[in-house]
Amino acid sequence: MEIRDRIKVILEREQLSQVEFSERSAIKPATLNHVLTGRNNASREVIEKILESFPWYNEDWLVLGQGAMLTDAAKEKIQSEHSRSLFPDFQTPVSSVAASRTPPAPTSIASSLPPMDRSVREMPLQSTRKIAKIIVYYTDNTFETFLPSDQAT
Repeated sequence: MEIRDRIKVILEREQLSQVEFSERSAIKPATLNHVLTGRNNASREVIEKILESFPWYNEDWLVLGQGAMLTDAAKEKIQSEHSRSLFPDFQTPVSSVAASRTPPAPTSIASSLPPMDRSVREMPLQSTRKIAKIIVYYTDNTFETFLPSDQAT
């Protein structure tokens, strides 16, 4: 994997277009395009701008393809965010129905990592969208299904 491929990985992981990436990192769009297409190699200035704009990526990984993609600090932050309970003060007795199927397999770590330190882009609320159902899976392979009150039977 070449450096341009690793930059493409960053683009995908951060969910940015080339234009958004170049704006965020202060790299000229044409320069970025030339690097990504292989016309030019990434200069030290381009690498520095990427690492300044996205400091959670490991320089050795970006430049040499060695080591972990994320810095240790970024990994610790992600780990602590994933280990927090969603509802720490909410405890109820488990009274769920036995699962009729196995819970979905976990996704790969790379695809489940949230983009870090990005401004949130909210989709406009659409009045036609309604919650159809909520399924809560428990660690004992049971689940509960919740339906909106207008759909409950």
